[in-house]
Amino acid sequence: MASKILNNNISRNIIKFGMVGAIWTIIPIIMAGYLIDLMNIYVIIASTIIASTTFIGKYSSYLFVKFIKRKSFKKYALIQGVFAIINISSMYFLVEILNLTGILSAAIISISLFFVRFSSFYILKAVR
Repeated sequence: MASKILNNNISRNIIKFGMVGAIWTIIPIIMAGYLIDLMNIYVIIASTIIASTTFIGKYSSYLFVKFIKRKSFKKYALIQGVFAIINISSMYFLVEILNLTGILSAAIISISLFFVRFSSFYILKAVR
């Protein structure tokens, strides 16, 4: 019985996380294409702008869909801060070293880190 309730809660939360994730995967990819590929802004600066925008947007979205607890801001900030560092350094590597486009690099990073980020919220008990 308890495992059924737990699985149902996880299912609801992964749907909420996925809805927010879908939106906040598309927005940074578009931003990366615009800032890096079209505007030729240096990758570290563009990635920092994208990470900052994503930090605020995701937090608001997670609260709106009731994915995270309002009192879990410190945990959210920790998770997003760690992933921002991973995103920025990965963007630098993919764009500057491997010469991939900003839009492709952002897509690769966002998709590959989806479940790791979701698991992080559960490990730190930041979800409702």
